[in-house]
Amino acid sequence: MPYGKILMALATALSLAGCATDRPDADAQAGSATAALATAEQGPEASKDAAANIAAIDMTDYMDKEEQDIHQALSGELQHKALEIERLQDNSLKLSLNNEGSFAINKATVKPALKSILDKLAAVLTQYNLTAVDVIGYTDSSGSPAHNLELSQQRAQAVMNEMSSHGVPEARLHEEGRGDKDPRASNDTEAGRRLNRRVEIYVKPTPAG
Repeated sequence: MPYGKILMALATALSLAGCATDRPDADAQAGSATAALATAEQGPEASKDAAANIAAIDMTDYMDKEEQDIHQALSGELQHKALEIERLQDNSLKLSLNNEGSFAINKATVKPALKSILDKLAAVLTQYNLTAVDVIGYTDSSGSPAHNLELSQQRAQAVMNEMSSHGVPEARLHEEGRGDKDPRASNDTEAGRRLNRRVEIYVKPTPAG
């Protein structure tokens, strides 16, 4: 195997092993990286097999552990209905935040109750580097579509900034505002509008790193 390719394989293996530090799956990833280095000199086919082994991390088990840790960290908030957690078919976690404890009406400043939730969530997310985080902001149908869209974007950005300030890398975070789209309930009642004024956080498995 050409020397340059061996160096490239070495760098890849060391990078993967380094990324595994302090993760719940650290031992598994470090072992996979070592195996990748050991097979790098055996030719392209062996290297492909090693790469497949690295990609074959059991993400269902990984997400099970992350979900358990999130439930444990936010057990009090879950009990008091401050948020809901749902496991989706693609193994993503959907966290729906109660807007009444999140933002004042027509405001995008994070309330203390939401800040506490985000701080605890960020502490868990920093331990699971194989997940990306999408933050989606919504409003009810009050106000103009343009205003609602802008407000939802500001709320999503505020949530993302809070998690970033507590150690979640910005590269893993994405925010989006959807205004009054995709309502959870009818906007014809105040109860329905309260449900529609919300932020949702999606924690998605990204085994490619």
